[in-house]
Amino acid sequence: MVVEEPQTQHKNTAYHNSLEKALPTIQLYNHNFNGSEPPEISVIMPAFNEERAVGHLLDRTQKALLKITPNYEIIVVDDGSHDQTLDICREKHVTIIHNPYNWGKGYALREGFKQAHGDLIVTMDSDGDHHPEDIPLLLQPLRAGKIEAVFGSRFLHNGNFPVTTAVNTFGNRLFNFLIRNLTNRKFTDTQCGFRAFNRNCLSTLQLNSQGYDIETEMIVQLARQHTPYCEIPVRSPITYLRKSNINRLKDGFRILFSIFKARIRALAKT
Repeated sequence: MVVEEPQTQHKNTAYHNSLEKALPTIQLYNHNFNGSEPPEISVIMPAFNEERAVGHLLDRTQKALLKITPNYEIIVVDDGSHDQTLDICREKHVTIIHNPYNWGKGYALREGFKQAHGDLIVTMDSDGDHHPEDIPLLLQPLRAGKIEAVFGSRFLHNGNFPVTTAVNTFGNRLFNFLIRNLTNRKFTDTQCGFRAFNRNCLSTLQLNSQGYDIETEMIVQLARQHTPYCEIPVRSPITYLRKSNINRLKDGFRILFSIFKARIRALAKT
């Protein structure tokens, strides 16, 4: 019989304690979903230091959803915010998943998907870049029954105003081109996070991304599965007037890497 040294036991205990602190916790505050009947719609909203926008955005989202159905849920994934984001969300009728550390948008969305109960699942940003009043437009093709995934596109809008910086527009078009060549499917805005899915469609994905590359990972997997999809125009304010959480160099590299990784996997299967 081997007896573990006290020092080793202490190290293992400290490791497990630190691991438990890093795991996400689920908190319910004035939650509108009582669990007796699954909600029709789940809205998942990752948030990192969005105290300026998240409160008003949640109010608008609730109003938009009530026009569709009273049976909905909003899941805010607070991804390690160190401002007042968490406190503001606690005052709203939402479910909160709190990550003690900033793991990234991909991780936050994946945690949100695990807790979503709705048959229709919407993803949107918490910084005000997406208009919750457009949620009915996203859901309309899904509710009609012929489409399984709907992608919002900022570049299909009829307006002739800029929706992002010239650098971001160039990067988006590059990613659109690469993904089109990889999947033989056309997308006009692969990096817009305003999307809607059928629950069964979403359950077929095997997502691993931690950061903003999750948008690309989702599109590539759905396209490879020949999932029926469509794009619809969505409104977006001029984002370059506000500070973004996106690191153009690091996140751009991750997105490119995810595209090339998918390409290598595709070649390996041929």
